[in-house]
Amino acid sequence: MFFIKIALRNIMRNRKRTLLTSGVIAAAVFVFLSLDSHLASMDEMAYDNIIDFETAHIQITTSQYWEEKDDLPLKKLLSHNRELQSAIEQTSDFLASSIRLDFQARLNDGREELPVTARAIEEESFRGIMKINDYIIQGSFFKPGEKKALLGKELAEDINLTEGDYFTLVFRTKDNFFNTLELQVKGLFHSPNPDINKNIVFLPLETAQEALNAHGEISHLMIRLKEKKNTEKAAGFLKNKLAEFQNSFAVVPWYELEAVGVSEAKNMGNQLILTIILLIAAIGIINSVILSALERMHETGMMKAMGVTEKSIVFIYIIESAGIAILGIFFGSLAASGAITYLSKYGIDYSFLWGELGRFGIPIIGPIYGVWVPESFLFISIFCIIVAVSASLPPSIWAARKDAVETIHRKKA
Repeated sequence: MFFIKIALRNIMRNRKRTLLTSGVIAAAVFVFLSLDSHLASMDEMAYDNIIDFETAHIQITTSQYWEEKDDLPLKKLLSHNRELQSAIEQTSDFLASSIRLDFQARLNDGREELPVTARAIEEESFRGIMKINDYIIQGSFFKPGEKKALLGKELAEDINLTEGDYFTLVFRTKDNFFNTLELQVKGLFHSPNPDINKNIVFLPLETAQEALNAHGEISHLMIRLKEKKNTEKAAGFLKNKLAEFQNSFAVVPWYELEAVGVSEAKNMGNQLILTIILLIAAIGIINSVILSALERMHETGMMKAMGVTEKSIVFIYIIESAGIAILGIFFGSLAASGAITYLSKYGIDYSFLWGELGRFGIPIIGPIYGVWVPESFLFISIFCIIVAVSASLPPSIWAARKDAVETIHRKKA
């Protein structure tokens, strides 16, 4: 306890240096926690937008289809029957399901033509698991069997279409023959997912199946669960359950999608940058301990002459460094808490700087908020203390090993 009191007293002997060093740590803690909260929120929003507008929690296709999913192969479709539907409804936490049929097409308005993904859906069940209907800004959803479609506002603007206009979809059927569908724009939507807004044309499933000569066949069976956290357990059950069928199925939970993998890879890079920021703070601690050791060489020599062991001297320096780190952690966490509170309420819309984040592969439109990540506060506290103690060891050991007579004599000289 005596040595701890000495260490705590020494922290305030040079207040300017202590405040400067703890300020560097506080700044690093503030940046880390604020950005980590922002990035965690960005991930959560991106994942929710993928689940709510593209995939639901789990997708089922044939294994052959999934291997060539980027080409949307019509010859490797799934037959949706009562036996398959009954199997998926036995899934724990099951909420609802829907089916869809994706195929490649070109959207033609008579003057221009754009490549799109045509997504044929069952209107009623689709609205039960996806949130497109909440973002219709003009017109309404189509009815089953209608030759009408739903387009994203951005896609409609690219080809100068609006509600009530007609356009033609040009595509190849399941038998590889060219066919066309003349459709009317029933409604326009603007969802938080830019990929859906710019690339997808929604149309009735029955209409598409007839035009494609793919009666009763689908490309995807989508499953929505009551809780996202139960996806892994539900996917495991489905893989075992569907293994009993003769057909080979691919059960794909949302977190195994390529878009999620790319997002996680970006996060690893972001975490590396944040760690570098913390290591810069460690340099401040090293500098502070070295200066403190040089200034107190005479004092260190006197302590050794009085019988204080080298371990005790090193212990004093370590407590000083840990104390400075704790000061920095406290004030940095306090400032970060204020920033996270602001972000969680108001968010930041980056579109005024870079436009929509969809241009960078991030499926988000609008403000990005902040979320509380308690484990990040714990991580940063432990990390900073470990870095502070580790950074203080070399200079403190160097100071403690100095010859007592030499240091006292040098001070007198």
